[in-house]
Amino acid sequence: MFVKHCSPEEARQVLLRGPLGPAASSKGERTKHALVLAAVARSAPERIQEVDLTERAVAAVVRFSRDESHATRHAAARAAGHLALAELQGQLEQDTALKRLIPVMVALVGTDQSSDVQRQMLLVLRKISAQNADALVPHLTYLVPPIVSLLQQTQGPTKLAGDRTLSRILQIDQGVTVVQDFLAMPGAGPTAKSYLTEACLRRLSRLPLSDDDDDVFQ
Repeated sequence: MFVKHCSPEEARQVLLRGPLGPAASSKGERTKHALVLAAVARSAPERIQEVDLTERAVAAVVRFSRDESHATRHAAARAAGHLALAELQGQLEQDTALKRLIPVMVALVGTDQSSDVQRQMLLVLRKISAQNADALVPHLTYLVPPIVSLLQQTQGPTKLAGDRTLSRILQIDQGVTVVQDFLAMPGAGPTAKSYLTEACLRRLSRLPLSDDDDDVFQ
């Protein structure tokens, strides 16, 4: 990738003329910009920080996540995931990406999204938890209720993805400590509390931890 090997100034110009520049007028161009940002965040996130564009990259993901095109929103989910993972891996400064992208993650698992966008965002959440089991714990009151709402309104692959995501972010393979702590939080909400019964937790505990869809998070 050019951004990974070019000079800092060249990287800055490429980003500002592309994904971090003004919003493109066509859907296709906006989707392309979101895909480019996801690719840079995956392969060369340190360049984004080096040229002092982390804040603009996060803002661009927020903008892409609100685009009318589901393809752009799908790419935004990937970009959000790679930026968050880059922070957890020390390639971006602490507290510059993950916390700011939680609203994007909440929005993209919403019941108003297409199923492929929902599943992509759910996969991202599983990858973040796999990288750092505690990374999402401070944000569970934001994340769990919309996932539960989605699970109550869907079936098939999306429901399975949602269940696996709940199992991951609540660390059910390690016991019920995180679940109990979450349920005791004021923001847990009645819907999540009524969903996370003992029977539900037993079912979630039987789900495999490994993902069979790694190829869709590139």
